[in-house]
Amino acid sequence: MMRCVIRVVTTVFFLSFLSMMKPVDAAEGVGLVYQSTLVDIGGNGGGEFPEKLCPSGQLMTGFDFYNQNTGGNLDGIALRGRCSQITVVNNNATLTEVGVTGWGGGSVPNGTLYTGSCPANQAVVGVDADTTDWPVMGWFRLYCAQVTYNQISKRLEIAAAPASPSTGKIGPDRNYPGTYYNRIVAPAGQALAGFNGRQGAALDKVRFRAYSFVQANITLNAVVQTGSALASDFSLIATDTSNIAVSFTSGDSKAMTPSNYSFTWTGPADYELVSFSCANPLTVTNGNNYNCTYVFRSTKVDYGDAPSSYGGLQAGANGGDNVNIYLGAVPPDHEEDRFTDGIDNNNNATDDDNEGITPDDEDALAEGLILVNSNANAAAYSLTVPCNDFDGTDLGATVYGWIDSDRNGTFDGDEFTSATCNDNSTTLEGSALLTWNGLDITTNSGMSYVRLRITTDAIGALDANTDVSDGEVEDHQFEIINQIVLSGKIFNDNGGNIAGIAHNGVIESGEEGVANFTVQVIFNDTGVSGVTTGDIIATTVSAGSGEYQFTLPVKYANKNLLVKVVAQSPWIEISEQSDSSISQLTNPDVTDNIMAITAQAGDQVDNLNFGKVKAPTFSPNYSEVMKTASTLLLSHRLTTYTAGSVRITLENETSSPNNPDWNVMLYEDKNCDATLDPDDTPIANPYQGRANGQICVISKIFSPSAISVDSMLDYFVRADMTFEDSANVNHGVTKVLNNNDTISVLSTDSGHLKLTKTVRNVTQGTPEGISNVANPGDILEYRLRFTNTGTGTIEDMVLHDSTPDFTVIQQVVVCDPLLLPTSITCNVATPNGSNNIGYRGDILWSLNGSLLGGESGLVVYRVKINN
Repeated sequence: MMRCVIRVVTTVFFLSFLSMMKPVDAAEGVGLVYQSTLVDIGGNGGGEFPEKLCPSGQLMTGFDFYNQNTGGNLDGIALRGRCSQITVVNNNATLTEVGVTGWGGGSVPNGTLYTGSCPANQAVVGVDADTTDWPVMGWFRLYCAQVTYNQISKRLEIAAAPASPSTGKIGPDRNYPGTYYNRIVAPAGQALAGFNGRQGAALDKVRFRAYSFVQANITLNAVVQTGSALASDFSLIATDTSNIAVSFTSGDSKAMTPSNYSFTWTGPADYELVSFSCANPLTVTNGNNYNCTYVFRSTKVDYGDAPSSYGGLQAGANGGDNVNIYLGAVPPDHEEDRFTDGIDNNNNATDDDNEGITPDDEDALAEGLILVNSNANAAAYSLTVPCNDFDGTDLGATVYGWIDSDRNGTFDGDEFTSATCNDNSTTLEGSALLTWNGLDITTNSGMSYVRLRITTDAIGALDANTDVSDGEVEDHQFEIINQIVLSGKIFNDNGGNIAGIAHNGVIESGEEGVANFTVQVIFNDTGVSGVTTGDIIATTVSAGSGEYQFTLPVKYANKNLLVKVVAQSPWIEISEQSDSSISQLTNPDVTDNIMAITAQAGDQVDNLNFGKVKAPTFSPNYSEVMKTASTLLLSHRLTTYTAGSVRITLENETSSPNNPDWNVMLYEDKNCDATLDPDDTPIANPYQGRANGQICVISKIFSPSAISVDSMLDYFVRADMTFEDSANVNHGVTKVLNNNDTISVLSTDSGHLKLTKTVRNVTQGTPEGISNVANPGDILEYRLRFTNTGTGTIEDMVLHDSTPDFTVIQQVVVCDPLLLPTSITCNVATPNGSNNIGYRGDILWSLNGSLLGGESGLVVYRVKINN
């Protein structure tokens, strides 16, 4: 005989699971929840003692009571409950005593022990009692009610309390002169499972606690997604942590013992579980209902094999059992899952081509499908798809299609179309003409996917992954060509590290990109509506890495285009990509900032690289004064940023009035310290040297003794740099720079203003000098020093400077009194705008007062180089 075991637990305090009796037919579960406290029985003497409870999930079916019967005192001393476990056997509830509560009242019971229990399968639902005049407990009787199992509701029920006591007196059989409590019972459906009270020298008061059943319920359902099986064909199984398995048919509801349940199933062959709506395992707690659904489908399925973003491993569309409804010439085979083994090996919609019973059942489209966005088909596209839906009669199938034209990795509703399969032969394929209108083909060129489906089910634009009852699904990769991509890099072609070759147009290690160059694409052809020769059709700016890219519509395919880089100081155009392997490129001149391109639709033309180098700098120019028969040293610094050869000459030396006794000699300043050291030897005119760093020379001027005041000497120090061309690209780049020095003879009583300007890189922490190196974003500090090199005073001066190209003021320009002589006051003016951060233009310092002979001062401003 099979029997059911019901386990009762309390959710108020803790859970306790008991062993199950076997064999088991089902495991319906119940719990206990506190509901009410009955009227207090006894007085308010003594102190409180805590609640005494039956073990978890048990009801009281009797009591043990100690009463003191010595010395003439008949006072209750201690009380405990007798507790029973509930089981259901053959749909009948049974209460079996299995334990007791702790003692309430005296800690060491003494006197006489009285015991009383309810009739079989009944639980205590109330009491009547008598107390002494202290008052303390004297005796009490039990009211018991039947516990039954309702076969319809699958629930345990507690009957209402009877009118008369169910037991005799528990305690001495006498009437006390205290208080009598008549029939104190719990409401129907409640029974006792605990008590508490008060105690002094005796058991003064008892409060009985009433509980009711709260039972968990599980409903299991089956849904058949595809195939001919019925929900009733499947057995649905819930198994608890004690391996008690309960079988359901679809729609069954059963009360289950609170536990953690795992769910399994058995059913017809060739079916699989698609989803289960509840957690597995599921934690079932008292008083809650759980409704769970299994979804099954036939494993005779033809899945799609587009990459996972198009629907996931189990979400692809599927077919069914009708071998007369399919695409192409080959009926579909059936896969166990979307990629047969669950892994997308190829990532190009060809897994199903090579797997399954039929080696290649996806034959509705030929390989090499191309979707070109041109004036002819920018918005519309058509495909003729071979199909079959005839077995002697027309089965009424429809062919559905999605083209992922925007390449976003999903089949969207606006990429959908459908057409009836026209097939009237069992031996020849029919066809369906699929036409898409308004496709979005604004994305980059590249590979994408098309999904084709045939089925007799009615599906819509959002059903690319919806299961159907029959047919086939085919996924194919195809190419979208709707643009031309041109890309390259603006870079510093200075040779990079030691192994590099400067000015060869090839990006080598250490040759960094150059940002913020404007790059344009210019139309140099005819035949494109709305565009004329010379129009700039695209513009961009090189990124921090020097890279740039253009994406052009295919209307410019096979048209002559020019890629032009706008010249920018201080950079010199020295090389361009002229690799003959780039078939779309024509570039005879590597220093004109222009490349000629003719590309076809879908071309991605890379490495359109433009090499630049920084122009050399040569400074400073001097306007100096000197005394007669004296010597003056002037330092000139040539800074170069790439390889080449340098020639420095002294030219155009003239004096006014003409005096051949002026003498100028050039010295090589080997350590660039602007000081004539013993090893700084005179150099022949011209000086010949290699460039890639700094070359310094000192002009040594000797003034004649027999000259008048206001005599002048003027000459140029000229630097010619020829940029290296070891790669023989024939760039032919040279650069000529001149420093102009003007020397005046000083009157003995006049003032003479000398100005020098230096710069330091604040960001990089470089020392102050007449030139510096900086990157975009660096902060430079310019310092203008004014000195009266004469003996007389100079009154009320105005200094003028301008922010260098591609820089803005980094902080408000001010006069620092600590940097000025005390006799000078200073005001700043910015005539091209407000003196704020970001200002560009002229800066004027008005220096009012007298600058004495030998005195000097300093004004400072900071700029930031544009990114």
